[in-house]
Amino acid sequence: MSSPSPVPRDKTLRRLVEAVNGLLAEGEDFTRLSVERIIGRADVARSTFYAHYDGKGALLRAVGEDVVTQVLEASRAWSALPHDAGRDGLREAFAHFFGTYRRHAALMGAMAEVSSYDEDVRREFSRLITVGGAELTAHVQQGQRAGSVRADVDPATTIRWLIWMVERGLYQLVRTARAKELERHVDAVTGVVWASLYEGAATRP
Repeated sequence: MSSPSPVPRDKTLRRLVEAVNGLLAEGEDFTRLSVERIIGRADVARSTFYAHYDGKGALLRAVGEDVVTQVLEASRAWSALPHDAGRDGLREAFAHFFGTYRRHAALMGAMAEVSSYDEDVRREFSRLITVGGAELTAHVQQGQRAGSVRADVDPATTIRWLIWMVERGLYQLVRTARAKELERHVDAVTGVVWASLYEGAATRP
């Protein structure tokens, strides 16, 4: 049997992404997956894999960079809300954010797990928290000046709490939720965030 032929880097990554996604969707644990299992599914030669990546962590960083960017962009539906947006607008923002996360839930879950021992993966994963937190803190500060966010809220500290609440909720609840359960999670987080930031603000009815 002939060995897989070397392929260009972009095609290699696409094959590996498809392989990892497929294996994770079948219930495999990324931390237990061997390189051999991944390249076998992807039909990529071992020499080709190691010409581009020094191991699974490097592959996950390459795959995760694009996924984190997509999830981060989806999270901006919240931070970009206009000051006159109501609770329904906030819910739509979370529905979009959660939906995007769900499409990449297996890889995001793998990144969360691997980040506990891989510094480079942790750095990429934390980009979502760091950038999202800064943008949401600015959103709260601007909202306080406009009267659409409660004046008694400490912007940076409150956002840190809310972000880590949402991050854990995504991993523990949204990642494995059924479609009907997802709607309840969107409703629940909308209620928590609305009460924490917006309800009772100067310009709110």
